[in-house]
Amino acid sequence: MLSSIDLLVTLHLLSISPKLLLKLSLLGESNKKHAIKLTINKKLT
Repeated sequence: MLSSIDLLVTLHLLSISPKLLLKLSLLGESNKKHAIKLTINKKLT
């Protein structure tokens, strides 16, 4: 869940540049997937 601060920051970023926000969210998603892969690999080894 987004906190109220995250929501404010998101709205602020949206007012600046939707494209920038999209890039940031895509980066965030890929980082999450990468982190999940790392934790799975650590559990397997």
